[in-house]
Amino acid sequence: MPTPRDPTTKQRVLDLRANSRSVQYIASTLSVPERTIYEWCREARALALVDLHKIQDRLDELAEELDDRRLFDVSVLLAKATRGLSA
Repeated sequence: MPTPRDPTTKQRVLDLRANSRSVQYIASTLSVPERTIYEWCREARALALVDLHKIQDRLDELAEELDDRRLFDVSVLLAKATRGLSA
């Protein structure tokens, strides 16, 4: 897996992708290989999904602990969104 030249470059790449900039634009602007950009984005997506699953698990625990249907509903919505991102 590629390693960032510096964390600032990697974060800039991720920010530009989040703002719908094309990989080709980012590669030419920041002088980063396209393959590296794809790898960094894939890695960031995987880490975000792990975090979402942790949050969902915690919401389920809280909903049960507090017996709050609204928290459970939020957890269900988060689960649907997570499945959409995983596809």
